[in-house]
Amino acid sequence: MERAIAERWQAILDVLRKDLTLTQFETWFDVSKVKPASIDDGVLHLDVPNRYFKAVLSENYRPKIVRAAEKIMGMEPRLEISVSGELYRALRSQQQEEVLLPLAPEQVRKPAVSSQSALNLLFSWDSFVVGHGNRLAHSALATVAESPGGVYNPVLIHGGHGLGKTHLLQAVTAVIREKHPEVNIAFMPSETFVNEYVGAVPSKSLPAFRKKMRSLDVLVVDDFHFFLGKHKTLQEFRHTFDTLQSMGKQIVLSSLVPPGDMEGLPAALKGRLMSGLMIRLEPPGPDLRMDLVRAKAARIRVQLPEAVATYLAGHVSGSVREIEGAVAKVCAMALSDGRVPDVPLARKALAELQSLRQEPVSLSEIADAVADYFRLDPSALRGRSRIRSIAVPRHVAMYLAKEFNGYSLTEIGQFFGGRNHSTVLYATARIAADLAENHQLKQIISKIRSSLGR
Repeated sequence: MERAIAERWQAILDVLRKDLTLTQFETWFDVSKVKPASIDDGVLHLDVPNRYFKAVLSENYRPKIVRAAEKIMGMEPRLEISVSGELYRALRSQQQEEVLLPLAPEQVRKPAVSSQSALNLLFSWDSFVVGHGNRLAHSALATVAESPGGVYNPVLIHGGHGLGKTHLLQAVTAVIREKHPEVNIAFMPSETFVNEYVGAVPSKSLPAFRKKMRSLDVLVVDDFHFFLGKHKTLQEFRHTFDTLQSMGKQIVLSSLVPPGDMEGLPAALKGRLMSGLMIRLEPPGPDLRMDLVRAKAARIRVQLPEAVATYLAGHVSGSVREIEGAVAKVCAMALSDGRVPDVPLARKALAELQSLRQEPVSLSEIADAVADYFRLDPSALRGRSRIRSIAVPRHVAMYLAKEFNGYSLTEIGQFFGGRNHSTVLYATARIAADLAENHQLKQIISKIRSSLGR
């Protein structure tokens, strides 16, 4: 009976193979990962090793499986897919053997030079200051570092600029390398993935690129939102993601916004990301701000009086980056003048950094400044038009409004034409992504900031 089932399944596979690429077939229909439980009474029942495998076959390959089976069975079967404990244990055992297999020194895989050089030594695990707004992310990645591909997979850390996403991702990469030297891990900004993929296409080195990416044990990608609007790259990343996920490999990502708020992200990839662990980094609260001030002062070896630390923590309420910049400014001014930092000096430093603006920038002021630069009527930014000559300035205005503290996404959306918070998130993410490669846009935003006294 089992032999008959195996022979019919092999016949179905022979038909299916012609309808798939070699990569798809080898990834999703390997005999060790998909097995027929029964083929009878108009039902094709398959066993797979985990729920992820089940979801991929159900969502992406069901019609092709049914068509191939119909040619062999003589009728359109009902396809049933179940998770098999036996296949799950076999797959995990195989992965453990691959990790534990002793290698000669010359055989030990080394991280790619590009991913090695991308790490900033200042972004170490020990130097990350933990507080209320980032404790969950720190704890989750500590678990990942202990057991890559185990409890949390994939992991996506999201939040605004300067809250520590890059620091956390680079730090966990370094820890995994230290704890698991046999693991093949790569950290890369999303721009690096894009550039390598785009460069591989015309040079006919795409197979080598895919082999490199899909043979990783751990993939860490910073600024995932940079992929938005790059449809070919998103498609390539999705195949890489699916291959690694199916083999139980670890994936860690960061983004300005969560997947649910990414317009233009394919539904299948959005679902994959949302099935994992998503953690939002919050702006630092009073206690964390005080810890950040003290930590930064200690790193640059300056004794900061308690009154000065308290003043800085109370008057700089932005990102981690802004807080550390303010401390560096105060300490630099004190060292330059040969004096001990005091509150008047801190007040002067913050004034120079324009961190103590007496009146917040209003949404109307932002709209007026953006409209003036682009030579538009401010009312156009608040209207419903979606033509590019108005939509792009509107996105810039939304980005600046989000950057200046005090305005919620809902407030920004309501001001700019009654748009919802998801639209604001998408607009600000696109501008942030474009800033990474568009020098002209950087200049535009810098000029508008200056006109607003920021």
